[in-house]
Amino acid sequence: MENSATGVANQGLFDDQPVLSFERQLPPELWQDIFQLTIFGYGQPFPPCPREPWIISGVCRHWRSIALSTPALWSRIILKFSEIFGQRREINPVLKYIQILLHRSANAPISLSCEIGRPAWEHGPAHAFFDLLFPTSDRWEMLYIRGAGVKTIEAFGRIRGHLSILRVLSLSVVNDGREFHSDLFCQAPRLEAVGQFGSPNIHFTLPLRQISVLKTTYISNVIHALVDGSNLTELYVSSFSAENTGTILDRALPSLVRLEITFVDTEDSFWDSREFKGFFDKLTFPSLRSLSLSSPPEGYHRALTQMASQFSAPWPLESLIVKFTEDEMKPGELHSLLSLCPQLTLLEIDYPTLDDLVHLIATPGKPTFLPHLEEIDFYVNVFHLGHEALNDVEEIPLVRLLRSRSHPTAEGRVALKSFTLEFSTSALSFDALGILHQHFSRHNSLSAKTQNKFSLQQCFRWRDTLRAAFPLWDIRSQEAVFEELDKDVFSTIEREEFEAPVLFLTGLHLEWHRLSLLPWLQNPRFQKFSFGSRARDLMRKWSPSLYEHIQHIYWQPCEGRCLKYVPDNSPLRFRENYMEMIYGETWNDHGPQQDFTRRRGHPKRDCSDWDKL
Repeated sequence: MENSATGVANQGLFDDQPVLSFERQLPPELWQDIFQLTIFGYGQPFPPCPREPWIISGVCRHWRSIALSTPALWSRIILKFSEIFGQRREINPVLKYIQILLHRSANAPISLSCEIGRPAWEHGPAHAFFDLLFPTSDRWEMLYIRGAGVKTIEAFGRIRGHLSILRVLSLSVVNDGREFHSDLFCQAPRLEAVGQFGSPNIHFTLPLRQISVLKTTYISNVIHALVDGSNLTELYVSSFSAENTGTILDRALPSLVRLEITFVDTEDSFWDSREFKGFFDKLTFPSLRSLSLSSPPEGYHRALTQMASQFSAPWPLESLIVKFTEDEMKPGELHSLLSLCPQLTLLEIDYPTLDDLVHLIATPGKPTFLPHLEEIDFYVNVFHLGHEALNDVEEIPLVRLLRSRSHPTAEGRVALKSFTLEFSTSALSFDALGILHQHFSRHNSLSAKTQNKFSLQQCFRWRDTLRAAFPLWDIRSQEAVFEELDKDVFSTIEREEFEAPVLFLTGLHLEWHRLSLLPWLQNPRFQKFSFGSRARDLMRKWSPSLYEHIQHIYWQPCEGRCLKYVPDNSPLRFRENYMEMIYGETWNDHGPQQDFTRRRGHPKRDCSDWDKL
């Protein structure tokens, strides 16, 4: 097997020799720039996997030398204490790994992520990592602390005053219910973006006069320090309730451009209160361009309309997102609101009424009132499709809605770049969707997706019907469910060009034991599988060695009710199991020494009974 793999690799190198010869002539500086494109920059989420430099350094001698001479490739350090101490592994190899990163990173800015996860890991061996990392705090550009307790924050007190280049800070702190105040990060002169999440009784004093981006679970965590937020351009609050409104009404936020709020525990009486009206009055900052509201109860759209109508000029809002509200707007309310926002380019609304959808698209023969609109995302009820009136196409409300956008050259029309429909029920009518193709078969600016789970027959019917009806549409099913599997099912999947990224297998047909399972699992076409408990039990019964093999290599807990499998050669596996690679394999100066046939510490499996399946 090894010789075969080596032969394939050598043949590939021979076939690609013209390309490789050209690549080897490129200057090292260009390759350094290319390699650094794998690094997540400022303002992006923390990368889930730090393995890119190790992979690059293991490719060939030439590229390895370039990678080793690029400090920025080695400047990301991710520590998961649950992986280190939870499995009782030796910490010395991990400490050595960190030392290698610190040495190779030279003087490059460091991105550090520490996931604590349990109070017991806040002291003892964990301090060995702190002793190694704290002296480098002057090089920290991004710092992420997740699941930490008060003791961990107190341990970080040693870095106070030594955060000269820190730009991004994310904190997730929990405690035992007591009030906790800290000014640990108030002396970070270059701090620009802060995310604070966790308990409402954790308070940090932050230099908010210099911060431009603030994300917090509870606005009360930082509001006591929000004396002057003149530079704040983005504010995200994930747990906003009625008592929070007064805390920001008297704050000066003249530069606020983006506001995202998730409402929680809000009583209906609040929406008629003076605090609520005053809160939305505060949102009339001239600089506000993007507004996102999640879980607002009934009344938010009327308040927004009242707020927008107070402008002497049209409201300069460019993006409006309202998610997960259970109350449908009354006819005309959305139209009244949007008519005050002519600069909108992005609109995302849940449960709009059909009348408002139709009014959103200009009446035939008249110019649209949203000339800049480029993206629309509606979460609609399936009954908006009008699937009970299939005999008369013109009576389908959605046809009337979309038809007005199907001819971008018509007078007064503006072609959309994106139009997404998400269907909210499993009672999706394939006939109703298929009949739309006579109007939109040549339209390339629309997409449709569903969050529903489909059986095998439904999956292929969905794909075949919509692909024939809308050849240029982006038809997606986020997750496909297979209730029963047999040989015909597998052969159909192999034969068809199935594209669902996630397959959820809840059960197995008895014919499954006649299949050769492993080659099918290793099919690179599929990105991820989820197996139900019945599949696991049958596999254990039919082939103990295969079950043990999958148990140790492929299976992991998934939502407490099934196990998920990620192919060994899939990028998803690298993203999800990178800590296994770091702490479960041997690392040296040449990169990871990998053996994908087994996990470290487990004997090789007897696979003699696999053919019995």
